[in-house]
Amino acid sequence: MGNGKKALRVEEVAATAERCFEKFGVHRTSMKDVADELGVTRQTVYRLFENRNLLLEYIADRRIIELGKNLKKDFDKLKNLEEALVEGSLLSLQAGRSDALLTEITQNSSHDFDQFLFRGTADIQKVMLSLWSSFLDQAREEGKLRDGISNDQAVEWIRNCHAVANIRDDMGPDEYRTMFQTFLVPSILKDEH
Repeated sequence: MGNGKKALRVEEVAATAERCFEKFGVHRTSMKDVADELGVTRQTVYRLFENRNLLLEYIADRRIIELGKNLKKDFDKLKNLEEALVEGSLLSLQAGRSDALLTEITQNSSHDFDQFLFRGTADIQKVMLSLWSSFLDQAREEGKLRDGISNDQAVEWIRNCHAVANIRDDMGPDEYRTMFQTFLVPSILKDEH
């Protein structure tokens, strides 16, 4: 750049937006607030994020990936797929809710953002596969996994169940545990009765 200005990076905009969200709240922060904090025009911010929802998705994506990586040590303590589907799902839900900014973004989101939670990204899928694949492979080898389910399909379904649970704010751990045992476990594992 000949004018001496350095190129603004996506990560800088996201980090600045996070600071603005913490200062003003997610819904009260505008793209103009982010631009002002960066000392640039709104158009400069819009060149990197076409709209506010894409900025929120980018921030959520990064936070979800980091949470997934941090869950690895807890998942390593789980014994099998059934335990992972229940207790691992509870751990995942708890981890997501422990991130105040992610919770605020999620609970006050638009329909488009809700769709993002269900759709996910390739990077979120990759992190989730790193958590779940060993359990899925073990269950498949033991003949316990329902026939015809790939790891990608199972993880996408688990992500969707987690998104539904995350959107619900009227249940406690015992109710979530019952929901995962009653609906998630039988949707992935064969009925052994």
